[in-house]
Amino acid sequence: MGVVERVAARYLVLAGYYNLKPGTPIQEVIESWAEQDQKAYDGSMPIWYSPREVWPYREYTWNRQNSRGGFAKIKGKSVELSGPLKWDALAVDLKDRGWDPDDPLHLNIGKNGKAKVGEGNHRLAIAREVGLSKVPVFFHFGQRVEVSKGTGSMFREAPTEKAVKKVVRERALGPKRKMTPKEEEQIDELMDLLGQR
Repeated sequence: MGVVERVAARYLVLAGYYNLKPGTPIQEVIESWAEQDQKAYDGSMPIWYSPREVWPYREYTWNRQNSRGGFAKIKGKSVELSGPLKWDALAVDLKDRGWDPDDPLHLNIGKNGKAKVGEGNHRLAIAREVGLSKVPVFFHFGQRVEVSKGTGSMFREAPTEKAVKKVVRERALGPKRKMTPKEEEQIDELMDLLGQR
């Protein structure tokens, strides 16, 4: 490391910032903020952790049955998905493509040493269910632990059209699953939209 790099690294530490290294335990990141006013530099994130490492910090324990609905873009049209349908499509998406590092899980850390997932609870539960080995985490440092709201986009955590198409096809043509009348209606509408009939 040259003189400039050493001075820059020292300045970051003195200013309360440090570069987060891969593999740094989450608890160490929490303690650095709570006890030493040291927070990770944004440019060194996201950092990848196993879902097991992040799980204790979840705010909610979502599952397929209690999952909230959401939106997807199908043939350029905004389509609302029921919770279970969105869950299934996100599961297919995470299995096929992995977790998008540009849309990381957000872990909020307070000065009181507490932390919680403020954005990404659904995807964390699904990642754990489908067996992803790593998920990207972005840390936010504040005085209190608060929920960070997403970008405001209704398409945050939106499954791809390909994933929705696969789930719809499996539901409509595969072994009969018990569905609510609303789910059956939604599957019929999506089949029409996707040209699957």
